[in-house]
Amino acid sequence: MDINWTTFLFEIANFLVLVWIVWRFLYRPVRDILDRRGKAIADEIAQGNAARAEAEEIRTRYESRLADWQAERQAALRKLEEELRQEREARLKALEAEIEERTAAARLLEERRLADLQDEAEKLAAANGAQLAARLLSLAATPELQNRLFRMALDDLATPPGDGPPAAGAEPPSVTVTSAFDIDGAQRKTLEGVLAARFGDNLSVRYETDPALLAGVCISVGAFEWAANLRDELRYFAESSHGQG
Repeated sequence: MDINWTTFLFEIANFLVLVWIVWRFLYRPVRDILDRRGKAIADEIAQGNAARAEAEEIRTRYESRLADWQAERQAALRKLEEELRQEREARLKALEAEIEERTAAARLLEERRLADLQDEAEKLAAANGAQLAARLLSLAATPELQNRLFRMALDDLATPPGDGPPAAGAEPPSVTVTSAFDIDGAQRKTLEGVLAARFGDNLSVRYETDPALLAGVCISVGAFEWAANLRDELRYFAESSHGQG
């Protein structure tokens, strides 16, 4: 079989041209498309991996923040409970102190009230006792009792000058003798003699009567006074009873 080399060469040339055309206009565009598609897919995969990593990081941060928030919440609750406990204890202590203070104040007021009542009762008892003693002594207030009290006053006046008031100066003191009953002439003479021995002569003695004395005398010499009578004794008794109460 004879081979037409010319036709064979044309066939080879046509084949090569066809190969070049396919490579130039079909293979390269398809390969470029495939390359771009592969790159796009790789970019999407990379973006997906980055997004997944970011999401994982966000999830990790969220879980960490959630754990921190839970710890902070527990700490805040514990702190709040401690503050409430301290506040409750402080309020209870303040309330107890206020109750104790009010109780002490009420106790003090009650003690004062009882003391006032006791004082009033003692005053009333002393006054009643003084009144009763005055009534009883008024029955015994006789000239004879006055004579005994008069002698007591004379004994007191006869005390040496060093134990009594100072002696009178150039001017004689004024003397007032008050008695529940009249003093007779003999008693006056005796009294004036004692006064002259104690304070000097030239004394001016004035005599008065006052039934309020009940019995006895009250002798005033200048600024000094000698009381020997039932009225002053009863007054001293009442004051002493009130002072002891």
